[in-house]
Amino acid sequence: MTTLRRRRACNPMGAFDSAPEPLRRWLARAALSWSVKSAVKVYDRALRRTHGDVAAALCLLDAREQALLARDAARVWGPTHPAAAPQIKRDQTTCSGPWSSQWPSCG
Repeated sequence: MTTLRRRRACNPMGAFDSAPEPLRRWLARAALSWSVKSAVKVYDRALRRTHGDVAAALCLLDAREQALLARDAARVWGPTHPAAAPQIKRDQTTCSGPWSSQWPSCG
């Protein structure tokens, strides 16, 4: 046993700095505390789904975050809470973020 502290295996700020710039801006205003690793994974998946359209991908991230918030609100405060909206299907794209005006099927 040692009294020395272990060094972190990863560098959280380095991971954040290496994320794409639009994703870093999105993370800065996100309502949930996303890990950079999971945010990059969801962002990459959204980019593939939108054929590289960054605004549309960010819109999908907004929709994913809203779905997670609604799920958590239902679990914490019950299904009658105003924030506990019905679950959004994965294929349904709804967005209320600042990118919604840049993607026609969003919002």
